[in-house]
Amino acid sequence: AEKGKRLRNLLPKPNEDEDGSPAVTAVVTADAPEFILGRIQTATRDRHDEEALDLCRDFLRRAPTRPESQEIRLLGAALYLRIGDEKSAERTLRFLVERASDAEVRAKALNLLAVLELSQGRNADVLRLVPDLNSRRAFSPWVSRAQVWRAGAEAKLGRFELAASRHRGFAEAGISSPARAYDLAAIAQDFDRRGEETKTADTLGQAAAEAARWNMVDLQAAATLSQAHSLYKRRRFEAAAAAYAAFHSGRADAYDAAIGLAAGLDHPKAAKIRACAACYLQRFDAAVTDFDAVLAARTTCSDVSSQ
Repeated sequence: AEKGKRLRNLLPKPNEDEDGSPAVTAVVTADAPEFILGRIQTATRDRHDEEALDLCRDFLRRAPTRPESQEIRLLGAALYLRIGDEKSAERTLRFLVERASDAEVRAKALNLLAVLELSQGRNADVLRLVPDLNSRRAFSPWVSRAQVWRAGAEAKLGRFELAASRHRGFAEAGISSPARAYDLAAIAQDFDRRGEETKTADTLGQAAAEAARWNMVDLQAAATLSQAHSLYKRRRFEAAAAAYAAFHSGRADAYDAAIGLAAGLDHPKAAKIRACAACYLQRFDAAVTDFDAVLAARTTCSDVSSQ
């Protein structure tokens, strides 16, 4: 206890430096990297993308060798993608894939670059970029996620069986990721190609639920609408009506783009007529610009629904 007391007395007092002079509290200025990091976090959280991107560039100018610089560069690439500047995003991502010293950053950049290349239809480039997983090598979880994009490229190139096998492998791995929603949608597409309608509708429902979990609004809407179509083809009218209604509930502009599903009016009244009224909420891929056609479809569906 005495030894501890002597050691404690050797420590500087809270208000003194080691030389006995009054302690000076460090002030973080507005241009300090730590301050900029905080502002980047706030701007990104609030989805002020342009501001966050400017702050990322400012941080990299002031502190290019800081440990955080590679993650900030990766964030910058993601922000470029969000604002639609694909050229800047690709340039940054390719730099990170080729030169980042942090292996995890390289893998994350590879995953994003694969998404970008697939969205641009550069399927052969995706296959060159994303390694084919096998049991002999250990890959980052991010490279495992990128298998979804490799499978997507394989399907676009007509390698359907290989793509389907890869998609199922990712689904069975149980990796928690937004990529899982895309994976389930692709599996549903393969079931549809095989004519397995029950599995198609069920898997589309799973894809819509997974997309909702990650707040992927467009994919959720597409999967829900496709599920409604699949249910309708199988004459499950009540379930189809519910799916069409679920699609409409999340799309404020659906009424303005709606038109009646002509086939729905061909069924006899005994076949769940109320589904016909729900059908006009369907939104086609091509925007409807013929106001008279829209008005006629609404009127017809209303007449059928009232009978």
